[in-house]
Amino acid sequence: MDAALETPLTTESSERANRPQSARRRWHPSWLVLHASFLALVALAWVLDGSVFHLANNWFNGPEPLNGELHQLIISMAMYGQALGIVMSLVMILVFDQRHRGRALVLGVMLILTGLSCGMLKMIIGRQRPLQAVGQTVLEGPARGFRSSRNQSFPSGHTATAFAMSYGLSAFYPPARPIVWALAYGCAFNRIITVRHFASDVVAGAWLGLIMGCLVLKMPWLRRWEETISRAWSDGLTRPWSIVTGLVTKKRVWRLISSPGVLVIVTLAVAWAGNAETPLWDRDEPRFATAAREMLERGDWVVPTFNGHLRPDKPILIYWLMMGAIKVFGDGTFAVRFFSGCGLAGAALLVYFLGRSMFDRRVGVLAGWMLALSPMAIVEAKLATVDSVLLFFIMLALTALWRLYQGPSLLAAFAFWAALGLGVLTKGPVALGVVGLTLVPFCLLRREFRWLGRLHLLMGPILFVAIIAPWVMMVQQRTDGDFLHFALGHHVVRRSFKVLEGHRGFPGFYVLTLLGLMFPWAILLPWSIKRHWQQFRVDPRLAFLACWTVGPLLMFELVKTKLVHYYLPAYPALALIVASALVGRFAGRTGLSAFPARLGHLLVAGGIGGSIAGLGFAIFLSRVADMPETMIQGVVVISFLAFGGLVPAGYLISQRRLKRGFVIVAGTMVAAFIVGGSQLAPNVGKGGEAWAIAQRLRAIETDRPIALWLYREPSIIHQVGHPIPLVDPMRSEPIFPQALRFALDRGPFVTVMTDEDIERMSSDPTLELTTVESITRFSFKKFRDRSVHLVEVRPSARAEEIVALHRSRDGAESLRSEIDLSLDWEWEDDDPNAGRRYPLNPVCLPFAGPRYR
Repeated sequence: MDAALETPLTTESSERANRPQSARRRWHPSWLVLHASFLALVALAWVLDGSVFHLANNWFNGPEPLNGELHQLIISMAMYGQALGIVMSLVMILVFDQRHRGRALVLGVMLILTGLSCGMLKMIIGRQRPLQAVGQTVLEGPARGFRSSRNQSFPSGHTATAFAMSYGLSAFYPPARPIVWALAYGCAFNRIITVRHFASDVVAGAWLGLIMGCLVLKMPWLRRWEETISRAWSDGLTRPWSIVTGLVTKKRVWRLISSPGVLVIVTLAVAWAGNAETPLWDRDEPRFATAAREMLERGDWVVPTFNGHLRPDKPILIYWLMMGAIKVFGDGTFAVRFFSGCGLAGAALLVYFLGRSMFDRRVGVLAGWMLALSPMAIVEAKLATVDSVLLFFIMLALTALWRLYQGPSLLAAFAFWAALGLGVLTKGPVALGVVGLTLVPFCLLRREFRWLGRLHLLMGPILFVAIIAPWVMMVQQRTDGDFLHFALGHHVVRRSFKVLEGHRGFPGFYVLTLLGLMFPWAILLPWSIKRHWQQFRVDPRLAFLACWTVGPLLMFELVKTKLVHYYLPAYPALALIVASALVGRFAGRTGLSAFPARLGHLLVAGGIGGSIAGLGFAIFLSRVADMPETMIQGVVVISFLAFGGLVPAGYLISQRRLKRGFVIVAGTMVAAFIVGGSQLAPNVGKGGEAWAIAQRLRAIETDRPIALWLYREPSIIHQVGHPIPLVDPMRSEPIFPQALRFALDRGPFVTVMTDEDIERMSSDPTLELTTVESITRFSFKKFRDRSVHLVEVRPSARAEEIVALHRSRDGAESLRSEIDLSLDWEWEDDDPNAGRRYPLNPVCLPFAGPRYR
């Protein structure tokens, strides 16, 4: 590590070590006794909850009503722990204690943390309130979604707030202790006597309030802020903006931005913004989410299924993560997207630590923010797919690999093989390809192989196999070998040598798309590579990053099927290359004087061009598509953000005022992503045709059966909430199509068709189509409004005659002239195995046996 970074850390640790024992913060023994007493009191109160409930209920709600004044006095005792008591306490500090107004900040933080911790305990424990449980203890355990107030009894929030506030006020103003503690105990008495809480709820709430009050008062940074605010007020700076300018100094801003905690919090806020309100996007998101839901409903943690059919697209880990999130947060879009945001936040944090280890803290901070605010990374972090989680495990494996290159470490070796195994359980051999094509070229380039022994090449692979083998053996046994047959044969081998689902590309596909998917940081790549060009072979740090960049690039360029997010695992290396060039730690350069001003001009042009494009897109949406007004307003807001943020940032960068310029760029991107995630995405998703179709099908299926035939978006299956029969649109049984067979077996059904589908199928003499309802919404495929129809399909009057003629086989040839052969019917001899043909699309893949149902 850089010596400049080690010095302050060493000095700080030595000062802490030389500090006198009396000056160190320690928990007083009386506090330990007090906490132990509270725990014992909670246990005792839990035992006596039933008796206390009946006494309080008979006295307060008994047949003889209480005196009016006494009743009102008991009711008013709870006001101290409510919003009114909190506001009055804060206002009294600000008005009557002008020399210590910073104490209001400390008290506010104390109450916020108390409320958050109390709310989390309520959600986890889920105890019913006394009147709902009739005095009995009823625990529901961790909530699936947000609880109603009737299941939030333990601990008492009013009591926790009252005791935390009393602890703070008594510490600030000792003469007021009798008053504030009397108010706190009165609030606790109110919660018991009005049977809003059990006695143990109240005791636990009081204990929680005391703990949070003690912890907050021991926060040194909070006390410093309190002193700063109080000093500003005492010096006569009574204007609010004067206090802000006194607190928000340049040093504090940079310290805040460079904090890894702030990096994680901002990344999670951007990734999770609007996820709960945004519907799942076709087609991958609904398939993952529906598979996790079906596995959870069956209690099956081995075989992933979608719509009742085997889904061999991806390994099992992402489904396990989604199932766990659904258990905690409920079956919603936020739950299935939860770990995608966590994956990006974890990857950004690892980039910070890797950059600090390779270069210095400034490189780590800058690279972490670059990865966290890359458009492609943010998009994947907001989707219920595997790529963001895969990015984290690949980042963990390569960070551990670099640590092993620096020196032996058993923990790093364990982390490397564990991350590699979990990466394979996330997306198959991709993790092996990215890590292997980084490690092998790096060793060949450096001509260093002896350090590979630090990987523990005997025990490490055993750990790797131990992670992936149990599930692989179970899923192979459960599916008769079908899972790996399709997962490797179709999704790996065929995808490598053949273009699947129309995802084709051109040479240099990932290099050209990188400019937009990593904007604006990708603009700096040519300059960064030029600056580092002479050191790539000499410096092992740059050699490692170069192999990390080029190896996966060659692998994905050789694969025939191309998607823009395939190259995401190399984004951390690109961010570190750019960040190290910006900080200028090479060849004795400690400044940024070599930074070309024309890149600032490109940023100005990008801001102007982006704002014009955004306004044009808003005009297009208002003229062509029937989109909600809030969506168009969101596009306009993002356009103004692009102009108002990137243009001044580009100007500052062109004037070599780089820090301010990059802070403005980062702030603009954070604001744009939050607006896009919370305003644009929900309105766009709910304005699409698939969302409207699913809502109507849920209403229709109460009266008649539904099925998906020619129009089969996966999001419809997810929103309906249960498996929907799929009618094969591509092949048919001899003579009659699958739709006729389905209608004859199960009766008339309702399906979804476009105008083209109705026109194509209207010539079928065996089917009768009746339009039930028409829906006109925006189509993401056509990028315009179009009409789709809910159509009832039933056998025609001639259907039985045609079937009878075919079964006699005498009239089969005569029917060819009456049947529209464009339906791609197949005329075959009787084949006992003809019905078990696996289509290439795994959505239609049937189970091979009843044990999978």
